[in-house]
Amino acid sequence: MASSDRITILHVDDDRRIGELTQSILEPKREAFELITETDPREAEHLLNEHDVDCLVTDYDMPHINGIELLKRVRDRDSSLPVILFTNKGTEEVASRAISAGVTDYLQKEGSPDQYEVLANRIKNAVDKQRQEQRATTLRRRFEVVLETMDTAVFLKEPTGRYLLMNDACRERLGVNPEQDVTELTDEDLFPPERIDQYQADDQRVVESERRIETEEIVPTTAGEQTRLTRKSPVYGQDGSVTAICGVSTNITPQKRRAQKLKRYNTALKELLSVSQMLMQTTTPEEAAQRITAGIETVFESDLSGVWLTTDDMNALEPIAISKRGQELFPEIPRYTPDDQSLSWEAYQQQELKYISDMSTHDQRASEETPIGSEIIVPLGQHGILNIGSTEPDAFTEQDVEVIELWGGMLTLVLGR
Repeated sequence: MASSDRITILHVDDDRRIGELTQSILEPKREAFELITETDPREAEHLLNEHDVDCLVTDYDMPHINGIELLKRVRDRDSSLPVILFTNKGTEEVASRAISAGVTDYLQKEGSPDQYEVLANRIKNAVDKQRQEQRATTLRRRFEVVLETMDTAVFLKEPTGRYLLMNDACRERLGVNPEQDVTELTDEDLFPPERIDQYQADDQRVVESERRIETEEIVPTTAGEQTRLTRKSPVYGQDGSVTAICGVSTNITPQKRRAQKLKRYNTALKELLSVSQMLMQTTTPEEAAQRITAGIETVFESDLSGVWLTTDDMNALEPIAISKRGQELFPEIPRYTPDDQSLSWEAYQQQELKYISDMSTHDQRASEETPIGSEIIVPLGQHGILNIGSTEPDAFTEQDVEVIELWGGMLTLVLGR
């Protein structure tokens, strides 16, 4: 059994016989369970420090410290640890106090063998839920880090209009202070009434259809009114219902006259959302890199798209996935090191996206004979770089750079799993 599947339970009950009985029944019922029993509630905190405990099960009526007091002490140090009150003293008053103190579950001892099956299920469900929430929190933190590297405005909001998350680009455009808690903001705090009805109607379409929508919105920003292309997608809760809306919004005011470029941009966003679903299912860096390069080659019709990952000693970038057209252009795919003084290594070392509109004028190109006319290099954190090139100079627009940065951000997130 994997160590991540094991569930360590601290059972505190001043009656040693109850502790031994509970251990003798629960451990055989669940192979994953490992029980630590303690009769003195004053020792519980010490045991929590010594062991990686996944769930605390405690009696209520005990000498020195009752179960509610123990619960309060645990909550002072750990607000997420599942705590189950397993007690003979099953009064409404005790249950109410336990709930107020942050108990996870409450189960009354009944003296029946069946109650231990119920207790085992309650423990398993509580720990599974806590672990899922912990994984979600970790993924969200990684996602937030990626968001802050993007120049595209990204937000997460409830269907009611209350905001849950904004990246820095979104805050800047809407004039929201970096220190402001966005969960205190609603649409009414940010936009004029004549705009809100349309925004919330679009939100409602997402909730009711449970589908992504794309809309052009006139948005008042710190730089004046902008026409913004916003893609809104449903975010689902544990019960399968839509609990939030994720929006990705880009200023398209200057690009309205450039229909062909805009069409490519829209296609790239759609492909990104499609590829992102597949990326989350990949199991190796190689597979994720191949998905990205294939998608970029399709959308941008680029002459080169490829991913280079760092070696274990962090002293070289090795090609791991190169598009078909890229392999035709470069029969021998280069490997980048600090000694090369290449643009790719420089972008990786400086962790800074580079767009070279005319490669022929740049003295740091890897080869003077390179067929590449323009190139975008996106660092993938410490994992490596994403490289997109065209044989034509000035082949990429500002929008292209933004979208490719989004692709790189998504790949960075997946590589960091």
